[in-house]
Amino acid sequence: MTTLIRAAAWAVLASLSFQLSNALVKAVGATLPSPEVALFRAAGGVLLLLVAWRELSALRRLSDPWMHAVRGGLGVLTLLCLMHAFSTLPLALVTAVYYGRVLLMIPLASLALGERSRPTLWLAAAAGFIGVTVAVLPSLQQPELGSGVAALLIATVASAGSQVAVTRLTRSNPPSVIVAVFCAVSMLALTPAATAVWTPPSFAEAALLVGIGLAGAGAQYAVTRAYALAGASYVAPFSYLEIPVAAAIGFAMAGEVPTLQQAVGCLLVVAATLFVTSATAPRPRRAVQVA
Repeated sequence: MTTLIRAAAWAVLASLSFQLSNALVKAVGATLPSPEVALFRAAGGVLLLLVAWRELSALRRLSDPWMHAVRGGLGVLTLLCLMHAFSTLPLALVTAVYYGRVLLMIPLASLALGERSRPTLWLAAAAGFIGVTVAVLPSLQQPELGSGVAALLIATVASAGSQVAVTRLTRSNPPSVIVAVFCAVSMLALTPAATAVWTPPSFAEAALLVGIGLAGAGAQYAVTRAYALAGASYVAPFSYLEIPVAAAIGFAMAGEVPTLQQAVGCLLVVAATLFVTSATAPRPRRAVQVA
């Protein structure tokens, strides 16, 4: 099996694992509070860290603690909001709109890091933002979905900010340090939040919560292996498999069928994100994604 085929296989496995975790979140989100679900999702990252325990020695090289705090806070906010969004909105809609975080990184990186982007990237970002607006408008017309839409938009913005913080942290910290610190911050923040609203899960719900953590950890491991085998320009497009997979799962679980307006908006977001991803992908063969 060639390197590129193995990279593709890992990328596809990552997409399937992410959507499995998201589907499980939707299954328990109606009965369990978001902080409780988010805690188990974050626990998957701790599991990966325990597997790679030798990397913990790199913590001696930690620097820029305030930026670690910013990254941790934004990451936790993203996780909490995503859990609520997945539990209230169609899976495919959340998955597609959440890709808007890639587009938001263009203005955020310009403001926070002084990075300059070509006019075509700004135009792509604008097209993507129009797509987000078009996609979420039908849900805004349903009052009961308003909190889910708000959570999704907050998660998208917070995730973009978190990734910009990661970009800055990589200038002075090894990737293993960034991952380890985020795991610690997320567990420290989510444990008291989950405890405050804890709802004892049934046996079936407990099994699903464990599945959320395991599937999330498996997805992170798979995507890391994929990026280690091939460049971002090759691996990143495979992540868009998540959208049809999410649509299929949403239909099977809850009969979710996107409206034409939602479909058009999601396609705009995907097209804009794919363009930005391709245009900004690093040229070297090997690349690393930081969770």
